[in-house]
Amino acid sequence: MIYCAAASVYLPAKRRPRMKKIVEALEGKMSPSELWAVEDVESGSRKPNELELQRPSLLQKFHFGILATAAGDFSRDHLLRQHGSCPVYKGELPGSDQRKVAIKKLDYMSFKQNKEEFEKEIMAISNVNHRNIVNLIGYCSDEEDNRLLVFEFVANNSLKFHLHENGGSTIDWTRRMEIAKGAARGLKYMHEDSGHKILHLYVKSDNILFDDKFIPKLAEFGSAKIFPDSLTHFSIKEIMQNSGYMAPEYQSTSKLTDKLDIYSFGVILLELITGKQPFGHFSGPNDMVNRAKGLLSKSLSEGKDKFDFVDNKLQKKYNTEQMGRMVACVLACVDDNPERRPRMSKILDVLEGNKSLEETILFLNLNIR
Repeated sequence: MIYCAAASVYLPAKRRPRMKKIVEALEGKMSPSELWAVEDVESGSRKPNELELQRPSLLQKFHFGILATAAGDFSRDHLLRQHGSCPVYKGELPGSDQRKVAIKKLDYMSFKQNKEEFEKEIMAISNVNHRNIVNLIGYCSDEEDNRLLVFEFVANNSLKFHLHENGGSTIDWTRRMEIAKGAARGLKYMHEDSGHKILHLYVKSDNILFDDKFIPKLAEFGSAKIFPDSLTHFSIKEIMQNSGYMAPEYQSTSKLTDKLDIYSFGVILLELITGKQPFGHFSGPNDMVNRAKGLLSKSLSEGKDKFDFVDNKLQKKYNTEQMGRMVACVLACVDDNPERRPRMSKILDVLEGNKSLEETILFLNLNIR
């Protein structure tokens, strides 16, 4: 009944279903998706089913009404999180499997992007598929200026929740290492292996989500990629709201490079080590990183077992060799000179244990005093 109402309300006048079809749907003789694949009332020609693929692509194109209904008309009860000015809602698609999804509603009044530009950018990232990246499964783009992205639903909350909030699970050192490696694999894929150089630009602990097997997945990927260069200032305005993760050079250069993601990833590693968020109790946006650099560098120069800054929740139960390598990765990632920050493939190589601590210091070109 809900989908009958939605088809009658949200579809343009020429595409609203005939009463015969509504009756068949109410009697269970027609699925919701079939109801939306209706005829043009004036011409009698059948319109394509917008739940099907519209072009050679892995993505589905959805009608706005389907997504609005799936997300409870974008009610607060369905709100998962707020990504800047763009809310993300939990939804359930029609069909026998009733697939759960996360629906991101873009703020079109801020982006001012036409339908063709939007779809071109979406198609450019349509082949992105990695186990450590939240899967983009579809989108909505119509003449009414509705712009939405549809992602797989990832059920086990975020790194921020589990590290910092009441109700989160205790994350032991082994799992923290797996989180670091999984997030690194996702970023490496985006930067180096996807076929496009995709900048994430929103790497932070509440954008690392976990599935039911606690596999980490980067959320909000490609947001800056979707919009043309003339509008990237809007994306950066949102990033600056989370400036504890933002590389300091952006303040003076406003330049978008993969080195911004590398810096942010270093802050994530520092969070995993210390259990502290990079803002809140610090005077400036990069204060936690600046305070930590000296301690981290000293710990490597004095000996790999001198880690006095480690999260108390770990109760000193961690592998000191792994800790040393992660500390080295932090120092390399948050280097003040962006040109000295390594590629993600180098960071992943270190985290996966392919280098000893001594080799790591040389490999990452660290100047340890």
